[in-house]
Amino acid sequence: MTTEASSARVEVPSSPFVHTLAGAISGVVAASLTQPLEVIKTRMQAERWVKNRRPRYGGLYSSFQRILREEGPCGLFVGLGPSTLALVPALSSFFTIYSSMKGWLSPEYAAEELQFTLTCAASAGAAWSFTSLLTNPLWLIRTRAITRILDESKSIAGVAHGTAQPSVGNILREILREGGYRGLYRGTLIAMAGFPAASVQFALYENLKSLTNAQGVHPVFNVGFASLVSSFLSQIMCFPLEVLRIRVQSGLDGSQVRIIHLTRRMLNREGLSSFYRGLGPSMLRTVPNTVVALVSYEFLLAFMERAFS
Repeated sequence: MTTEASSARVEVPSSPFVHTLAGAISGVVAASLTQPLEVIKTRMQAERWVKNRRPRYGGLYSSFQRILREEGPCGLFVGLGPSTLALVPALSSFFTIYSSMKGWLSPEYAAEELQFTLTCAASAGAAWSFTSLLTNPLWLIRTRAITRILDESKSIAGVAHGTAQPSVGNILREILREGGYRGLYRGTLIAMAGFPAASVQFALYENLKSLTNAQGVHPVFNVGFASLVSSFLSQIMCFPLEVLRIRVQSGLDGSQVRIIHLTRRMLNREGLSSFYRGLGPSMLRTVPNTVVALVSYEFLLAFMERAFS
C-alpha cells in the first residue's frame, strides 16, 4: 500500500454516541429500501423442498409474482417492523463496538498495513459476535413474521382468526410458549459463527476505502465500491450459515431441531444446493443493503462529527 493510502486512513476517533446514532439511522434507511428482497430471500431459504412438488418460492420473479397475487403489495413488506427493530440496534451496536475496539487496538490509527488490517478484522469479528448475541431475539421475531405463511397449520389458523400477519407481540408469545426465554436465542451460535466473514468484509472494506480515497475517487463512489466488493465476498463465505440460521429460527423443522441433524437432513433430502437456495435474491438484497447502510453511516458520521464538534 502506498504512503498516500496509509495517510488516507488516518482518522480521528469519534464519540461512541455519534457512531451509535449514525448506525441507528442507517439501519432505518437500509431496512426500508430492501425489505421486499428480504421477504423473498427468507422464504426461499426457509421453505423445505420436496421431490416431485414445485416449490412455492422457487425464483426471484416467480416469488415476487406469487406474493403480489396472494398477499398484495403489503406482502412485500411483511416483517418491516421487526426488520427495522432488529437493524437499528444491530447496526448501532456493531458500529459502536467496531469503532471503539479499533481505536483501542490501534489508538494512533497508524499505519502499518498488516497491523491496520488485523485491527479491522479483530474489531469486526468481536463486534459481529457481540451484536449477534445482543440482537438475536429481534432477528428471530423477524424471521418468524416473514416465514409464517410457510407453516400451513399456523397460517390457516391465522386466516380463520384474522391474524394471518401476526403482531410482534403475538410472535413473541408464541416463541415463549415453545421454548421459554431460551427460545429467544435459537440460532444464536450459528449467527455468531459468521464472525470470520465479518472480519474479512471489514478488513477488505477499510483497505479498499483507503486505497480508492488515495486515488482521489469521489467519496460516494469510494465508499460504495469498497462496501460492494467486501459485502459480495463475505456473503459468499457465510451464506450456508445464513440458510441454517433461517431454517432453525423459522421453526418449520421442529422447535428442538439440532444443527447437525438439520444439516444431515438437508444434504440427504435436498442436496448441497439447498445451502445456497435464495443466493440470488440474497445478493440482490444484502449487497445493496450493506452499500446503503455503509454509505448512509459514513456520511451521517461525517455530518454529525461536524455538527457536534
